Amino acid sequence: MPNLGFLFSDAAIPTWWTQQPNPRPLLTGWLAGPAAAERRASTNEALLTEALESLAYLLGSTVEYVLSQLQAHCIFNWGADPFARGAYTYATMGAEAARHVLAAPVADTLFFAGEAVYHGPHMGTVEAALVSGQAVAQHLLALPLPPVE
Repeated sequence: MPNLGFLFSDAAIPTWWTQQPNPRPLLTGWLAGPAAAERRASTNEALLTEALESLAYLLGSTVEYVLSQLQAHCIFNWGADPFARGAYTYATMGAEAARHVLAAPVADTLFFAGEAVYHGPHMGTVEAALVSGQAVAQHLLALPLPPVE
């Protein structure tokens, strides 16, 4: 399925996407809302099994075959993360002013990045977090080095 971009389904892990147009062999599975909340306490092993079962179902294959094709995996359970607690950023009244405050460096030593401080059309997305992080990294690289004592 070299041209697959997004796949939406009725599987337990219902949403999948590739890196198209980049041909990198990376597939991301995603679920949200009540389905993610139900899995907050699930182990990574249980989530991997559910993902493999979902892919096998969607591809008309077996879990064993899908597992044999797996080269690596990484599981992010945002619902179990004590800082994210499954949340996404979304704009509310006054959010623009709050983003400016959050994005301001503190004494050029403490910087914040992420979807919450991103300025642009893709708020609440991984892209927003990556773009924001890249901007902070570029700012850090442009700072003069402190004198060596």
